[in-house]
Amino acid sequence: MANFFPLIANATANTINELPAGDFLDLSDSGISNTGNITGSNISLSGLLSAGGNITGNYFLGNGSQLTGLSAAVSVTKIVNGTSNAEINSSGGNLAVTIGGTANVMVVSAAGMNVTGAICVGKCKRSKHQCNR
Repeated sequence: MANFFPLIANATANTINELPAGDFLDLSDSGISNTGNITGSNISLSGLLSAGGNITGNYFLGNGSQLTGLSAAVSVTKIVNGTSNAEINSSGGNLAVTIGGTANVMVVSAAGMNVTGAICVGKCKRSKHQCNR
């Protein structure tokens, strides 16, 4: 099927022409209805996008803070920031924390918690690898 450009009225020449490639069709205060697929690249919207079906893509940008309807079964097994991470390697597995590239700084399991280094509770200041109040 060939691609066609919309027809526009040319009031100066009293003719009907195809919209020139690179020009824009202004549909402000109107709508597009009863369409099948809309295909394009770099589609920009200033308002909301609403769909009765699925919207798919290779990835979505943004922080995702407004996403709804996510299943509780969605799981994240690893959180990474630079050389620090928190990871659960298997279902029901231990939580292992790496900080600044040092692995297993903290490991939490059903049996308890193992921490490398000092643990300070409350308003503490860490000095010479000891917690002082």
